[in-house]
Amino acid sequence: MESYFSTNLKYLRLLNKDSQEELANKINKIDKEETIHYTTIGRWENGNREPSINSVIKIADVYEVPIADLVAKDLSGNGRNNEEMEKELIKKALIEKGFMNEDEDMNDEQFEVVMKIYKEFLKQQ
Repeated sequence: MESYFSTNLKYLRLLNKDSQEELANKINKIDKEETIHYTTIGRWENGNREPSINSVIKIADVYEVPIADLVAKDLSGNGRNNEEMEKELIKKALIEKGFMNEDEDMNDEQFEVVMKIYKEFLKQQ
């Protein structure tokens, strides 16, 4: 069975206008014994790490979604894969920061460069 956790986590976080740090703080308020760092959220979203079942339960609680839906359904409802969603999110961020116009598009090569920079940034955090 395909897991949609990474895609859904990023989708729900952005839908709720939470930064990774804000989501980590919300999770940590639920359970003071296990502390989640915001970089862990990024690793979950990128599929580099898998959360514990306890963390999945807390995320489902924060965003008020059933655990099964968080893991097994495409909550965005658009059927896009992670790469398409990442491209859209990166484009939106670049437009918001004034680095790109709405009528511009990013080719695969440009996307790969931006993703390399982003991944290096995450490693340094």
